Amino acid sequence: RLRSYSMTYIPVPDADGSIPYVVINGHDVTDMEEARSDRQRIFEVSPDLLCMLDREGRFREANPSWTRVLGWPAGELEGKPALDLVHPEDRAGTAAALAALLDGSDGVELQNRCAASDGAWRWMSWRFHPEPVRGLVFATVRDVTENRELLERLQELVRTDQLTGAATRRAFWERAALEIEQSRRHGTPLAVCMLDLDRFKDINDSLGHATGDEALKAAAALCLAGRRAGDMFCRLGGEEFAFILPHTDLERAGAFAERIRAGIASLELAVPGGTVRLTASIGIALLGPDDDGVDRLLKRADAAMYQAKRKGRNRVVDYGAA
Repeated sequence: RLRSYSMTYIPVPDADGSIPYVVINGHDVTDMEEARSDRQRIFEVSPDLLCMLDREGRFREANPSWTRVLGWPAGELEGKPALDLVHPEDRAGTAAALAALLDGSDGVELQNRCAASDGAWRWMSWRFHPEPVRGLVFATVRDVTENRELLERLQELVRTDQLTGAATRRAFWERAALEIEQSRRHGTPLAVCMLDLDRFKDINDSLGHATGDEALKAAAALCLAGRRAGDMFCRLGGEEFAFILPHTDLERAGAFAERIRAGIASLELAVPGGTVRLTASIGIALLGPDDDGVDRLLKRADAAMYQAKRKGRNRVVDYGAA
């Protein structure tokens, strides 16, 4: 088996300056050379994107996976600032991570969007490891675009009612809590509308649940189309829906709810042998100083909605008038 040696040749001069002897010092470096070769082989075949950055965040070296995943030839990356690949919205966080590494942080993990050579943005997960003595940063990078997209789809399923396309009750609670906080902070009005389809049980009982589902979808489609920028429409359950109306006082909320009520009343649902007309009762509540959370605000809107039911249905009632 061949072995590798590091050889040092030291001439030994004679008195007249001639060199009759040479001292040769040989050091067996086989294991070190094999380890270096193994590391280089791993660097080349790794499915992860591996790279080394200098103190200024420029690429010193990049493995072939950068070409396979993002289309960038390794030679083209050399000397290029890594931040040039990062989406503008993600650059500040990435720059802060690199600065923290050079200031002594042991390691940093983050996700950002990086540009492929064709201009597409891919979500990448970075693990940075500093080498402070030489001022270098080593990074292991993975493409997590598919994972991010899957997570977003799953979150969308959780936050969107699959029958009507409205937001779910969970999404309503999250958004309402945020809007209440914003309303308190900036002193802006906030209204909530509760909407219930009138005599919906009669539709299910007499025409079947399939027709009931069509009625829910038709009413929800009108509400979704009628909402304003910044409004949120959700299905709380069954035939009950709600609107969150930021920056909306009682007068404007009443006008909005009346428009939605009239729109639903104009719907005609085709069924075998004729049509079904829909109506809705809507209750409105405005965020008040005593509302300590979503539950209390929604409860007052719900009370106004049931007052609309008691007054004959197909109408709008605000909590103050109730």
